[in-house]
Amino acid sequence: MDEIIKNFIPKTYNDWRDLAKIIIDCWDNQYGRATLHGNTLTLITGGWSENESVQSEVDRNRYMGWAWRKSQAGGLSVYKLPTKKSFK
Repeated sequence: MDEIIKNFIPKTYNDWRDLAKIIIDCWDNQYGRATLHGNTLTLITGGWSENESVQSEVDRNRYMGWAWRKSQAGGLSVYKLPTKKSFK
């Protein structure tokens, strides 16, 4: 799954949502948290190595780099995905 995240190329609004769902599906919510509310994807690794591995692949995806908004100590990363209006 990590390679899919790293190499994913979102071309439509639905592709962005699909990428977010892939990331969330890979996340271990027992130790951290991955949520999508509206167009905000929030990832908290909880220090768990599997989550940090997924986070590393998200960081390697250049498109997610465009969506990145902030990171904080403790493994928090926030991304703003494009809205549906962006693709009209």
